[in-house]
Amino acid sequence: MNVVKLHPGEVDINAALVQQLLHQQAPAWADQSLTLVDSAGTDHVLYKLGADTVVRMPRIGWADDQAARESAWLPIIAPFLPVAVPQPVFLGTPTNAYPWHWSIYRWLPGDDALASPPMDEREAAHTVASIVAGMRRVPTMGGMHRGSRGGTLQSRHDDTCAALAALTLLGLIDTSHAASLWQRWVAEPVTDDSAVWIHSDIHSGNLLVVDGNISALIDFGGLTLGDPAVDLTVAWSMLSEPARTVFAEQLAVDPAQWRRGQAWALSIALIQLPYYHTNNPVLAATALRTINAIFADTERGES
Repeated sequence: MNVVKLHPGEVDINAALVQQLLHQQAPAWADQSLTLVDSAGTDHVLYKLGADTVVRMPRIGWADDQAARESAWLPIIAPFLPVAVPQPVFLGTPTNAYPWHWSIYRWLPGDDALASPPMDEREAAHTVASIVAGMRRVPTMGGMHRGSRGGTLQSRHDDTCAALAALTLLGLIDTSHAASLWQRWVAEPVTDDSAVWIHSDIHSGNLLVVDGNISALIDFGGLTLGDPAVDLTVAWSMLSEPARTVFAEQLAVDPAQWRRGQAWALSIALIQLPYYHTNNPVLAATALRTINAIFADTERGES
């Protein structure tokens, strides 16, 4: 299995490079086996290191600071969540051979929820709602807004419209319907909801399952303060319509925030689909599922 590049400007990453970095900076791990992990993640290449650790190698410059940020904040966030979160154990530094900060984490058991869906979807909806509620309880002092998902819906308008234009050429979805929904939702007044901590990328690929139950939430690279509605996007990327109802009721989401959640989910999926449709079919399929779920909800008048 070879590393498939997803972004312009990615550097070459392979086992020999990882071994070199281990020998130079983390010799205690250097003699352990390395196995490339088959992952739909877009920011890192992962190598399982021995039996209980994993090396995370940023693909691209924008992921360079993620390990340091996770090291600082995950110990604070973890007690608020009902599932396990990643544990960094070593932070590596750039070299002449590799330009970014790399890291070693504890290996969390389980398969992602795409490969191993939870046995009880209603229970899964309860767990994911508890995750979102837990993130919202984390004190915000010292946090900051970062990235497009830490901003407003309105700040995503140009990128969303560009994605709609690309999708029109590809013919993958009904872009007229998608554009109509987006234009309606983005025109709504900017929310005055207080910013909360958001994971910003909760979906099946970032949820691990053990014995049929959600056991962990991984990949906090998009961690930021932001609109509480952002983490509602999992309702359409993962959950069926009955499970979405369970999820929304547990969180007591008001109609305006639910619409913003739909709008965030639509924008994220529209941007992902043309970008990844050839080189990351797993993520592209998740984006398409999200769009179809939103279309189905709006056809039922749930918007």
